[in-house]
Formats: sequence, structure tokens, C-alpha cells
Amino acid sequence: MGYTHYWTPERTLTEIEWAQVCRDFQHLFNEAQSYGGGYVALSSEGDYGKLPTISSEAITFNGVDLGLHGDQSHEPFQITRERSEWAFCKTASKPYDKVVVAALIYLASITQSHTPTSDGESSDWMDGLRLAYRAWPKLRERLSIPIREVEQDPPQAHSPQDDTLKGIDP
Repeated sequence: MGYTHYWTPERTLTEIEWAQVCRDFQHLFNEAQSYGGGYVALSSEGDYGKLPTISSEAITFNGVDLGLHGDQSHEPFQITRERSEWAFCKTASKPYDKVVVAALIYLASITQSHTPTSDGESSDWMDGLRLAYRAWPKLRERLSIPIREVEQDPPQAHSPQDDTLKGIDP
């Protein structure tokens, strides 16, 4: 089976919204590839040398099969501008999982166009939240783990002194 994220697109994004999502996801991809001093290799379909796809219709990315250095890909993550049925992406908790989580946090928090859920616990969303903070620092106050995930399993980093997840440092 594997570790899986699910999402339901609630509406079609306008052309203006989609253009902003495309710009913001490029920032996400740039930040992911230097995240925390580590390197999250990204591709469109898991093939080395193929960059994530950003088009007027869809955004698609995956980890990368690094051959002898290990397969960091699993299933591609894809969103489209148009409203559709629910979708999912099995990441098997591979390094690109934090990019998938950051993308879902953005879509739920900023565009409010997607409702995500996950097989994981809210603590599994923390690396993605930190990446989202780094990719979109001006949006930091609006970025948060989807409330459904927090209600099901409050993250360990949440303390009584900090009644919001927005105080977590990247």
C-alpha cells in the first residue's frame, strides 16, 4: 500500500489564480532543491534530468530515480487548474513527500481550493510546513496544517504556550 496523501479540488481556479499558483510552485521547487542544506531532487515523472512540469493546464512533480544512489521517486503528484474528482499521491515517505505536503498546505491555506487529508499524522506534516514557510515567507501567517489533520492528531511541536502552528521556525 504505502504512505498516501489525498485531496479534493473544490473549485476551478481562475486563470489569474492559476498563474499565481504556477509562480509560487516554482518558488517551492527552487527552495525544495536546497531545503535545509539537503537536496530534494524533483522531476516530472521520476526520471533523472526531467524537471517538474508547470503548464497552463497542470503542475506535475515527483522525486527522482537516482539509480545506484537510490530511487527517490514513487508516484507523481499532479494538480490541475480545473475542478476534478479527488486525487491521491503515494510518496512512501520519500524525500519529495515534504514538497507534496507543502503544496497541499498552500492549496488548502492560500487558494482554499483543495481539501487535503493523509494516511500520516499531523507530525508528518511538519517538514512540509517548514518548507512552505521557507518557499513563501510573505505568506507565512496564512500557511497552516489543514485543521482536519490537526484535529485527528495534534502535532508534538504544538505546546500550550503556542496556540497556533504559525510560530514554528523553519
